[in-house]
Amino acid sequence: MAKVDFRLVEAQKPDVLFKRLKEHMGKEGFCDIEVINHGGYEPVKTSPKDSFIVRVVETAEQVYGMKPVVWPTAAGTSPIYLIKNWMRIPVAYARAVDYPGLRVHALNENIRI
Repeated sequence: MAKVDFRLVEAQKPDVLFKRLKEHMGKEGFCDIEVINHGGYEPVKTSPKDSFIVRVVETAEQVYGMKPVVWPTAAGTSPIYLIKNWMRIPVAYARAVDYPGLRVHALNENIRI
């Protein structure tokens, strides 16, 4: 058994990629392998230049007294695509606590206070 996890980029659709994976496996002679789709979400991205993001960054700077680090993309999965892609409302993902030893979603997951 193997688990394959795709990290999608803007405009990719999980169902289309799943179909293409199965087609590719068939063309390469792997028709006998069962491939199961356990679901997926559309990717989401809001430009750092969007007025909403600019407001979020300015507000974070006021609250924390320092400029936040802004990453235009991050690995993660959530149904937030419903807001951005379907409702056309910009979104921001703010993580106030982050450091190399965070071990997010792993044994001994922790944060610093």
